[in-house]
Amino acid sequence: MLGSKTAKNVWDKLENIYASDSNVKEAKLQIYREKFEQLKMKDDDNIATYFQHINEITNTLEGLGEPIDEKTIIRKILRMLPRRFNPKVSVLEYSENMAKLNKEELHGILIAYEMIFDEEEGISHLETTFAASKKTNKDK
Repeated sequence: MLGSKTAKNVWDKLENIYASDSNVKEAKLQIYREKFEQLKMKDDDNIATYFQHINEITNTLEGLGEPIDEKTIIRKILRMLPRRFNPKVSVLEYSENMAKLNKEELHGILIAYEMIFDEEEGISHLETTFAASKKTNKDK
């Protein structure tokens, strides 16, 4: 940057421009809060892709100083799954272990359910993963 004599001066200026500016930070928070609220798993998405989106958004919010409680994230995930997950969601919601469930355990449970569901429907899990990765690459 012009007029900066040390790396520290450059860093301070960049920090003032991008990180410290409360308006910029608040705008980013608003954007990511909205992304979190609107996040819904599409019928053709798979669990791995859905969790990746959730993690990206929640990690960004946490980095901006607004962490989201894990139980809130779990409730959000269960609320926004497609209909094909309704039987599993019902079982989980009425389970005694629901209060102890963490995000990683939920991820594993839903991956296993998705694999069983896809096999029963005659869909190879590799085909589902390939289709999702192909779709993700097309979106970029």
